[in-house]
Amino acid sequence: MLVLNADDAVTAAIEMQIRSKALYEKAARVISHPKVKNTMKHFANCADEYMMVFTVIAFKLRARGLSSAGFDKSYLNFLQALVDTHTLFDEKESGTELVHNTVDFFKFASRATKDTILYLSEMMDLLPAKEVAPVKQCFDMHREQLHQLRCLLEMLLSEDTNASNQRTFTPAPTPNPTPSPYVFSDAKSFSQYASKRSPE
Repeated sequence: MLVLNADDAVTAAIEMQIRSKALYEKAARVISHPKVKNTMKHFANCADEYMMVFTVIAFKLRARGLSSAGFDKSYLNFLQALVDTHTLFDEKESGTELVHNTVDFFKFASRATKDTILYLSEMMDLLPAKEVAPVKQCFDMHREQLHQLRCLLEMLLSEDTNASNQRTFTPAPTPNPTPSPYVFSDAKSFSQYASKRSPE
């Protein structure tokens, strides 16, 4: 995806949200943990909202004739590098195949969110002042999303550790011993037993 102007930059932001939505929808279908599943659904809905924000901005830029406005070549190259190295644009790893491995998935999602945060922070510099506020809101929400991802991973790792400890240290039930016929409650009962065993 080439970033040659403001329109391209906003289009790249939209594409990031499209891929984020696909990632979180897949996670919501596969992950069984109720809290994590609900959070993944929430993140997918948020990606929809972000897409709408960026789509509206793109229309406004085109309406004002600003979508193809020229910018410093080095700045556009920097944005291009952020797109090229974004985790969600890695052709070798989409993230959707990682949802079965909790740790790998959350690491991937965290990297992707971090890359989006960095991209949005830079993209704001090429937008008209009136369009910065909604992007800044998306930026802040992505930061909170990154925090939630880290918290969810810590929660799942903690639960796995506790479950592992229980499996390791829970003793097996002790079988009830078979009563011995040679256990006597007192000296009298022993004497009676002994007298019966004595030779005539």
